[in-house]
Amino acid sequence: MKNYELENLLKLYSSLEEELGDGDKAVKRYLSELVTARETIKQLRDKLSQCFDVKDAYDEATLHSWYIASVGDEEPVWTEKHLEELMNDFYLFPKSGGNYVEYTDEKSLYKDIAYWSNSLGELHHKGEFDLADKSELPPELQQAYEKLWTESPFGSNCYLMEYKGQYGIALINEYDTYTAGLVECTMEELYELAAEKAKELSESPLLADTTVISDKYCGFDGCHEIIVFMPYDTTEEKFNAIAEYLYKNVYTLKKSKS
Repeated sequence: MKNYELENLLKLYSSLEEELGDGDKAVKRYLSELVTARETIKQLRDKLSQCFDVKDAYDEATLHSWYIASVGDEEPVWTEKHLEELMNDFYLFPKSGGNYVEYTDEKSLYKDIAYWSNSLGELHHKGEFDLADKSELPPELQQAYEKLWTESPFGSNCYLMEYKGQYGIALINEYDTYTAGLVECTMEELYELAAEKAKELSESPLLADTTVISDKYCGFDGCHEIIVFMPYDTTEEKFNAIAEYLYKNVYTLKKSKS
């Protein structure tokens, strides 16, 4: 049912309620349930808006280029009218768009993230001051610290982290000048390789519930990073599986042949 139809039903319900008084209770109950359904839809829409940034969705011009211009003229074909109707009803996200985020400057990155520990497990309040012990952590981070945090699981650096107000735990791998030397590329080229790797990782079903971040020159001593942020209530089994998956894949960089 369209949103405007629900709005009209709300108006109808208000007017009928006055007319019916204590009369037709079945009609009033039915209309009341429609109002409840509308509120449920609104709540679901609000929750989805927290999970996806609408700016990451495809626009109509992109869809026109990719899904009309890129196919042949054989019937049936999509038209601009089809795309218009589609965009009226849906947001469309590319496969890697839902959980992959890229940051190319520290200001943008640290606007969204805050660390509550270092990679050695020493606790602090968002880097501002040290904490006496884990009891001073938010309850969610206490859980992550007790059940998940470990030093260098499968080679990744492990941090308690807050991302856009959500508490969790992060596995971080760095791409520095030493890595660039091994790959025989510049730091600029290395970032492009790392960003492509982050996108590839984000498409793994294992990482579907995580946020995969690539950042440029934002790590220690100006290195690049891939950050895999997991919710605080991730199971220990899944945490270890992700750590092992990163160990096997995070540095297998695909350098194009010159």
